[in-house]
Amino acid sequence: MFERDVRRFVWWVVVAAGLGLPDTILGQETGKAAVAERAKVAVSFLPPPIETATYSLGIYEAKSHKLVRHLYEAAPASAFTTGLNGLITSWDGKDDDGKAVPPGRYNARGYAVGALKVEGKNILGNDWAADNESLRISRVQAIALVPEDNGLAIVGTTPPARVQVARYGGEKCELLWQKANELPPAKVGAASGKFTLSVQADALVAAEAPVREAYRLADGGKIVPVPNLSASDEATTTSSGKEGTTWKIEEGVLGQYSAGGERLRSLAPKENEPIPVAVAASKSADRLFLLEESKDVQRVRGLSWKETTKEGDKTVSTWTTFFENSIHPNFTPIGTDNAPLTAQTEITLVENPLAPGKPERLKLAATFDAKGSYLATADGLRLRQISQRPNLRAVKLAKNKAANALTFYQGDGAAWDEFSIEGAREMMSFDAGDLELTATGEKTPEKAAEPDL
Repeated sequence: MFERDVRRFVWWVVVAAGLGLPDTILGQETGKAAVAERAKVAVSFLPPPIETATYSLGIYEAKSHKLVRHLYEAAPASAFTTGLNGLITSWDGKDDDGKAVPPGRYNARGYAVGALKVEGKNILGNDWAADNESLRISRVQAIALVPEDNGLAIVGTTPPARVQVARYGGEKCELLWQKANELPPAKVGAASGKFTLSVQADALVAAEAPVREAYRLADGGKIVPVPNLSASDEATTTSSGKEGTTWKIEEGVLGQYSAGGERLRSLAPKENEPIPVAVAASKSADRLFLLEESKDVQRVRGLSWKETTKEGDKTVSTWTTFFENSIHPNFTPIGTDNAPLTAQTEITLVENPLAPGKPERLKLAATFDAKGSYLATADGLRLRQISQRPNLRAVKLAKNKAANALTFYQGDGAAWDEFSIEGAREMMSFDAGDLELTATGEKTPEKAAEPDL
């Protein structure tokens, strides 16, 4: 009786395993043991004849052709074991998330990639980042003129909701220093999210309204909270100027007024130009900075007064722009007729002498994740990392037929980086065979021939 019950229990376990019933029937420990005991599956391939190649190898589900595991990504030949039949490695039967894949048939295949040349070309849509690629300001929150050298200081937000402070100085208003992500990120997410910036006691003081918590930013020092210190209550649309004058922005027009209220100079925006929203003027020179905005651009300009002339009954002031940086929040690359932007593009690979015939066509795509951007195949196999830029939001790709190269774009909400990729045709595909994965991981042996009776 006992032996019959044992045989029945074993039979049910075997049937359950064959039917793929859940662990609740088999028992959790049984399911875990099967995963833990799964053996590694040997994978080997004959490397295509490309000098200094790197290899990207993926495991695909045979029926759906879905990529389940990046086994190798741009790996050198030294990452593999060299055998009589080529390069050898193994697969542990897990997907990219580290989870065991179900038993079934899989394919191992990939690409040998030659010496791709990736070169950064431009930073588009943001002059701050173009001047200094680490200054990824998506929006300028506040400006201040620094009396020490009549330079500029700015507070700007960067993706994702962090803060950068930059200090410019000298006649050419060159970048002196920047501090990134030192103001508490949570402050930017407050109800207002707007900062004021002023200069007090040889330090910059940034305060967020309406919280009014101030931070002192000294050159070369840490950003330190100052509980009893507040930024200037002076409105950003008003600034004290030279010789007791006052600069005001009224209905989009900037004017300079005497102590008695007489308008001395004015500066009206030109048609289709951004409107002044903040001014920071010098008390020692005819020099000021303007923060201007429109739907499509946010601009900071440094202006110095040149002369004032009379044109009939009107007084006309002539200004020289000595500094200008703009952000174009709605900018996105559109490509050209020769190189239109697409999600994917197709190229013809060089012929593999080990597999002569019609040249292979390969669909390429631009992809990204939290670690950066990649050139990949259309089915998701990453061939080469393009950058390690964090917080990316979009990528685009174009095939430049004239230059026989690819143009790769990536955007993080502050700017777009442009890269040139040469040598993409220098690839050859390889097949590492079919894999039949069982519950314990080994390849299923071929069925033996039945003996003649």
